[in-house]
Amino acid sequence: MPPSNDRDETRATRALRLYEDLLYSGQPRYLVDLCGKYGWHKTTIQGAIDSIDQAVGGIESGHGTRNRIWYRLRTSGLRPRPAIEPDAVRMLLACRDMVAHLLPEETRAELDEAIAKTTVLLPDMNERDLAVVHTSRSVPRGTVDYSAFREVIDKLSQAIAARHLCRIRYKVPHRPEPREHVIAPLSLLAHRDSLYLRCRHAWPDGALKPDYGPMLLVVHRMLALEELQRTFECTETAEPDQFGIMNYETVRVRVAFRGWAATRVRERTWSADQTMEEDDSGALILEFTARGTPEVIGWVMAFGGEAEVLEPQDLRRHIAEELARTRDIYSDPSTTG
Repeated sequence: MPPSNDRDETRATRALRLYEDLLYSGQPRYLVDLCGKYGWHKTTIQGAIDSIDQAVGGIESGHGTRNRIWYRLRTSGLRPRPAIEPDAVRMLLACRDMVAHLLPEETRAELDEAIAKTTVLLPDMNERDLAVVHTSRSVPRGTVDYSAFREVIDKLSQAIAARHLCRIRYKVPHRPEPREHVIAPLSLLAHRDSLYLRCRHAWPDGALKPDYGPMLLVVHRMLALEELQRTFECTETAEPDQFGIMNYETVRVRVAFRGWAATRVRERTWSADQTMEEDDSGALILEFTARGTPEVIGWVMAFGGEAEVLEPQDLRRHIAEELARTRDIYSDPSTTG
């Protein structure tokens, strides 16, 4: 993509780039997002939109949440025939293989068929064999068999796209009986080899319950799901890029890492606002924002003696208590098998 502030870029070139964006996205594109993507002023975007509408027509517009302007290209009978490169098909297949353990068998088969069909768009049909080579796979620590949840996953995907409420029966392990909830489904999340649904509690008329924030439900604990033909409005922005996926009170954490743990931690991003520095002893000090401490506890303890929580003090005390309890278990001969 050429620089967005290129003075030699003509109005026609901008219109063509924007037309391609609208043509292939298939979704409403917010004006503010287009400005951020291309680095153009909103009047430049609107001028390009006007050019497209005058030349080929089909431009739709409206106002979404917070009165934000969006544009969409209305689907016509004329279908583009894009040429797809073998590398693109191979990368799509790699993405499928990396999440295969989270998908029902029927879904995996449908994805394989869909990917195979895309190879007819290759400029050189002799490259089909190269495009469908499996180059990746997932190595999960533990898997959940989602074969029985194909219908639930399909209905959730449809409800999220249509902004439809759902009624679910949900079983929490420590409760004897399942409970029924009306929820507004927001997105499906893959985390630690499991699927979660991020959602909000809702009233049957579509209004979100103001006293309840976003929550996470485990997909394989859903006993039944009914998609209701009632829409909901949700003005929430995307989740902040912080450590963890749970919905607890955010906390600032400082941890010292040494040895192999420091190497591993240094190679990754744990929150968008993290900082890293080395202290006088050579330890790596990571400071980051976490969405609560429960997930931090297990994460830090997995590093064993190579990690030490410095702040907050209550988290440090909690981990010390867990380590002491673990030591007692292993030092008591009566607990051995």
